[in-house]
Amino acid sequence: MILRSREALAPLALRSLSVGYRGVPALWDVSWEAREGALTAIVGPNGAGKSTLLNAAIGALRPLAGETFFWGQSFADARSRVAYVPQRESVDWDFPVTALEVVEMGAARRFDWLLPAWARRGEAHRRHRMEAHSCLDELGLGAFADRPIGQLSGGQQQRVFLARALAQQADLLLLDEPFAGVDAETEDALFQRLRRLCSEGTTVVAVHHDLDTARSRFDDALLLAGSVVATGPAREALSEDNVRRAFAPTSPAAHQLA
Repeated sequence: MILRSREALAPLALRSLSVGYRGVPALWDVSWEAREGALTAIVGPNGAGKSTLLNAAIGALRPLAGETFFWGQSFADARSRVAYVPQRESVDWDFPVTALEVVEMGAARRFDWLLPAWARRGEAHRRHRMEAHSCLDELGLGAFADRPIGQLSGGQQQRVFLARALAQQADLLLLDEPFAGVDAETEDALFQRLRRLCSEGTTVVAVHHDLDTARSRFDDALLLAGSVVATGPAREALSEDNVRRAFAPTSPAAHQLA
């Protein structure tokens, strides 16, 4: 299905989206659009539905109601233009794969892995491996290319998955807590890289927990508490009044947690 409206221009558009677990709503009636080329934070209390929103958008969760569109298309039709970086807790870090191989998975979106092995060892494969090395170098991980991902620190693991997203050269990045477990210097470097991507036209949507940096370093914000509390420019959406409503004991998210 193709959406034919102004929402067709949005990298990500949600229409009356409701998602639940075992029939119990965790996110309900969310309508929102990501602004193209913007760095957007999804903010809210625990249980607000932040990660649920991203998982539903990429089809990892089946919605109870509503629809999700990427440039007016389904995720299946637009997935080559979308890169998703999950929370660290959702990844099997014991899987026997190196940092370089993880990043190559991103480049594989632009490479035919159905080719025979001899073809994959050709010039195209060498080029993509060089791109993967370059992405690791850019995030300060070049020396860890051959290190199993399970032997990396939490911050290094986060950067490996971001490098994979960079290697994919996607038009939309969906990041679930990309700064969790990283030190201040690494966080600053990641913000600078994301800001550069946005200046080049990439849209970045990130679940984020720190209100101060969400106000100061993001362009836009989506404030959730089970449903939409506020959206718009980050400083306006995350005003003291809006945050108080989202984090209040009487908020929908608080009731859901109870």
